[in-house]
Amino acid sequence: MNRKFHQSIAAALAITIATGIPTTHTLTQPSQAQEIGEASGKLLQQLNLSNDQLQQIKNIRSRNNSEIRSSRQRVRQLQQEIQELMSGTASSEQVRAKFNELQSVRQQAAKLQFEQTLAMREVLTPQQRAQLAQLIKQRRETRHNRR
Repeated sequence: MNRKFHQSIAAALAITIATGIPTTHTLTQPSQAQEIGEASGKLLQQLNLSNDQLQQIKNIRSRNNSEIRSSRQRVRQLQQEIQELMSGTASSEQVRAKFNELQSVRQQAAKLQFEQTLAMREVLTPQQRAQLAQLIKQRRETRHNRR
């Protein structure tokens, strides 16, 4: 399997399982998503997933990927629209309505991501889940100590 695939699987697992970072927010910021993907690729290798596990995860990801991608794109679009409304002459009611729409789309995207990650979690053994949580905790502590 290629490295980019490993990174994206690990990123999805790592983000939702252990970091507590809202994925819709994180993954709409390319530099942060790339950073998480690079670090998580190494995590995935440390989990020693079988070829069967990798294939199962690939299948899970492919089921919802287009819907998740379009939700994220819609989030970015709505954020831009809100910025334009805020800088223009729109009424508070118009801005509030757009913000409520944004919140709804974010919630929908987060639910899709959560359900996908939950399905991927089922592929991992209890030992791999524990190992992933520990690796993420160590990475978080290392990152916190660099600040």
